[in-house]
Amino acid sequence: MRKTLSTAVVAAVAFSGWTTVTVHAADAAERAAPGATCFLSEGPNNTFGVSGEGFRPGERVTVKNSQGTTVRTTTAITGGFFEVTGLPNDTYSAAGRRVRAICPKWVSDEEAAIKCTVTKGPGATYGVSGRGFPVAETVTLKNSSGTVVDTTRTIQDGFFEFTGIPNDTYTVTSKFAKVTCPKAAE
Repeated sequence: MRKTLSTAVVAAVAFSGWTTVTVHAADAAERAAPGATCFLSEGPNNTFGVSGEGFRPGERVTVKNSQGTTVRTTTAITGGFFEVTGLPNDTYSAAGRRVRAICPKWVSDEEAAIKCTVTKGPGATYGVSGRGFPVAETVTLKNSSGTVVDTTRTIQDGFFEFTGIPNDTYTVTSKFAKVTCPKAAE
């Protein structure tokens, strides 16, 4: 899910020298703590910033990395906004006294693109493989006629693979996304 920062957040981000204003929201964080958000955005010199809102003004916000190590603490300002910058790309959590939000690792549009290929396998068979769907997502393989050929679940990096099928143009779909895999050159 992609969101654009609110005007107050854009002003604060722009003021600190950061130029990216489109960020990824943490769906789980919004369910766990309505009103508290946390975003990761790309900053200058291959660094990243964590920001969010929904905390109480004056509340101490602790930011931890994916290993659970505290990387920074800061104080929420007017509107419950907080920001820390100069961090490596990682998944972070932001916690105050009453709320907690997750900031997922930043993924560029290039990295987020779902990709797939049809490749020659043993004998007269082919395989369809790719990446980019969410991890543990059920994906369905349909041939050029729209007939369901198979389903599988993605693994790390959203990787999927179907083998032992004829050469064809395939469509791989999930609940939220779809990618077309062109027929392999023979």
